[in-house]
Amino acid sequence: MMDPSKLQLDGVFYVGLQARLDLNGKGFSAAELHGTLTGLICAGWLETELDSCQALLGQDTIENAIENDLLTGLMGLIRQTLDAGNLEFRLLLPGDDEPLETRAQALADWCQGCVIGLHHGDRFKTAGLGDEIAQFLSDLEQIGIVEVGSDSPEEQERALFELEEYTRLGVQMVFEEYPSIGRVKPNGTGNTIGPVK
Repeated sequence: MMDPSKLQLDGVFYVGLQARLDLNGKGFSAAELHGTLTGLICAGWLETELDSCQALLGQDTIENAIENDLLTGLMGLIRQTLDAGNLEFRLLLPGDDEPLETRAQALADWCQGCVIGLHHGDRFKTAGLGDEIAQFLSDLEQIGIVEVGSDSPEEQERALFELEEYTRLGVQMVFEEYPSIGRVKPNGTGNTIGPVK
């Protein structure tokens, strides 16, 4: 597996991953892929179960070792940053130098992917979720259809930043509060069943 610490989720990585997805005809964005992997992790999927998610990730078979390595490395990085519990987790989105419309669409794609990942394989159970998590999940679906408004560019930039931060913090909350298998405590002392504290 690719060392997750070697991955830097920035605009350059986004462009490279998007080019790779386009070249392979995957039909989804780098943001959607990252959101999907994040949703899978929040629902309790492990990197070792990636084979079970082939259809979801646009792969008939995971024959390409480099692609599999990239996906497991990306999942590892997502898990590490969420496990750390120190708000290191970041959404993989285009750089700030991209047009607002492009970045807003990428955020919508990310949220759609996250919702799909959460519900893949019916592991994520919504019964019994707290009101705050239930509200965030509803909001996540709404952000998945966000469009650029007609406010001033400064107001639109601020609104997009606020949506990105809300999404980032909400995902961290879901990860920490939703019981999940195979979760390593932030201090690295083994698996837990239930929320990481």
